[in-house]
Amino acid sequence: MMKKQFFLFAILCSISAMQAQQFVKVGGSATDIAINPKNGKVFVVSNKNVFTDYNTSSKRWRTYSSRPNNASSIAITKDGVVYMVSTAKDVFIEVKGKWIKVPGIKTNEVITTKFGKIFAIDTSKKLRQLFGGQWKLLIGQNRNSNGLNQIVGTSSKGLHGLDGSNRFREFAGTWKTLNGQPNKITLDQKTNRIYAVGRNKGIYSWDSRAKKWNLLKGTRKDFVDVAVHNGEIWAISTNKSIYKYDTRKRASNYAGVYRITFTRALTRTSEQHIQKSVDFFGTFGIYAKGLNATREVDIQPMDGFKNRVWDVSKSDPQNAKAFFWKGAPKYIQCFIPEEGLKRSFRKRYTGEFELGIIREFNVSNSVANSNLYFDLQTNIKMKTAAFYDVDFKFQRLKMPIDEIPMNKELFFLVKAPGNLLNEMFIGFKVERR
Repeated sequence: MMKKQFFLFAILCSISAMQAQQFVKVGGSATDIAINPKNGKVFVVSNKNVFTDYNTSSKRWRTYSSRPNNASSIAITKDGVVYMVSTAKDVFIEVKGKWIKVPGIKTNEVITTKFGKIFAIDTSKKLRQLFGGQWKLLIGQNRNSNGLNQIVGTSSKGLHGLDGSNRFREFAGTWKTLNGQPNKITLDQKTNRIYAVGRNKGIYSWDSRAKKWNLLKGTRKDFVDVAVHNGEIWAISTNKSIYKYDTRKRASNYAGVYRITFTRALTRTSEQHIQKSVDFFGTFGIYAKGLNATREVDIQPMDGFKNRVWDVSKSDPQNAKAFFWKGAPKYIQCFIPEEGLKRSFRKRYTGEFELGIIREFNVSNSVANSNLYFDLQTNIKMKTAAFYDVDFKFQRLKMPIDEIPMNKELFFLVKAPGNLLNEMFIGFKVERR
């Protein structure tokens, strides 16, 4: 009996150890970590210098640029430009092997966004943006009674951040308090997902639909910093050890056949105030992509169908009947490219035409994980009563699988650049079977 109990105890310990090993320790030590959003290359600050190009064989890092000997934190722009903050809280930019000072602010870190903006929070907890070589104090973003500790740029105009009390908040014109008070947050610029080191020093991911933090399975609880790119997590522990965890390798229940039904197209145009119908032509299509252990994979539509869903020539356009002449306009909730599925908007429409087109994608186990996403791409034009066409130009809506409201008709807003009166809303529904 004693042998059986010991054997069971050994199995339980082994399972526990396997779960804990989801975070794998790599060589070296660090006090700060960041990832180049352009290529996924990891950078660390160690012994007040900057390192990168981790070698898995030798378990060593390579020195990046010249040694500043006073580095405190680092950040990398969408174009791969490296910023460093010194132990004296000064900002530097790396240019051809030299660290050039960017004066005008004292800060703990530079914040870069995938939209090209560069921010920093000064020692008074005020947010500033680097613009024209100057650190400009922002107005609306600083309407926050106890200041800011950290921010990440989740859209071209929206922010998420931690205020002076580390309350997690969202900015979209004004600040709104959300759930939680994490120690530190970071944004995966590839997937637009927010991760955090919680107060228990575990790593969490933010569920934007449920508005809550989810503890990462198998996380250690001794972390102080985290950086994420394309689902690959790098973190620093309290003793400065560096750990790596690839969420893409975890088993999941995302496998199955996904059906995307394009229901109808709604329109709102200046032309519909002049005439009772308007003609549209062009293309739009739906694409699916997943990540296996090594690379991004294109998932093709089933039954030999093409990704292109709607392909209408100028000589035989699609006619959108307007009901503007019959009464008051109607309203829908829709998504725009800049916000993705993070936030919906109430919009008016005045015409429509039916679509009724289906594409199905079979998601196999090798890519059946939370990095699965669908990509709706459009290139649409509208005929006018004048001698020109309105070009809506190429637009796309990337939809991470965890953010898609299933079994519900959704609408993607396609806007004509520079003309707010010309809009199309493509209706679709995502189902899993």
